[in-house]
Amino acid sequence: MNDMISRSGLVDLLKTLMGQGRSSTVYVRTDDNHLIAIGVEGGAIVSLMAGPRQGERALAAVQKMRTGTYKIEPGGALQRRGGLPSSDEVLTRIAEGGADAAGPDCHLIQGTLCKLLVTYLGPIAPLVCQQAVAAAGPISSGEQVRGVIDALAREIEVPAEAERFRAQASRELAHALS
Repeated sequence: MNDMISRSGLVDLLKTLMGQGRSSTVYVRTDDNHLIAIGVEGGAIVSLMAGPRQGERALAAVQKMRTGTYKIEPGGALQRRGGLPSSDEVLTRIAEGGADAAGPDCHLIQGTLCKLLVTYLGPIAPLVCQQAVAAAGPISSGEQVRGVIDALAREIEVPAEAERFRAQASRELAHALS
């Protein structure tokens, strides 16, 4: 699982798989280290698991997803589980998020920064990134994004690498900096 995905990106991916009538399972490891598995078969979502939760209870957990890494395993979907609303309703509810789900842009920003930071700090990068984003509070402006980028760059000991991180982060998050 290497490719980053936001909750809205997950909805788009599921729509694509459903539109193609493919049978597969989408696995997502969320940024808070939970595993989600969504089975798609014949153009419909037929199973949904989030950790030990299944069906409706799993849907509530998926609604809280911010970002994560994902992979698709083609072939038969996971065993069908009861208790799921229609596929369209599942997609709508995932897209809307739960009552305490944060906006997707904030979490996409965090996911992007964490992914970039791993190159410079290794496996401790997600923890450092989460702490920096938490210290910044809800990210709602370009100035806050710049502040988080600067805080993370200060964690990189080699000045040239810190500048390279700043440049990469600024390039990838140009939409959030304006």
